[in-house]
Amino acid sequence: KVIRNRTPYSLWDDQRVLDHLMVIPTRHTAKLGDFDNDEARELISLIDEYEEQGYCLYARALHSKVRSVVHQHTHLMKLDGKKRNFLLMARKPWYFRISK
Repeated sequence: KVIRNRTPYSLWDDQRVLDHLMVIPTRHTAKLGDFDNDEARELISLIDEYEEQGYCLYARALHSKVRSVVHQHTHLMKLDGKKRNFLLMARKPWYFRISK
């Protein structure tokens, strides 16, 4: 199923996020390779529908340190297409990233 992300990102790839959804598979799995052929086909078909509507997709790797719970889900983000001149990252160490 597709749900709206409760804590949506405001920026992604130096662009403003207009919409942030998540695809949550019916069966709980740790990684994409755990899906059987029918489940994988259904997931790819669903993601493809949103990709056709201009959504970018992103999923964390199995051993990502920022995964709250080990499970497969895919982020779908519609971006505004306008690159920002700078981006302030709110993580330690604090730094500025200037885009040119």
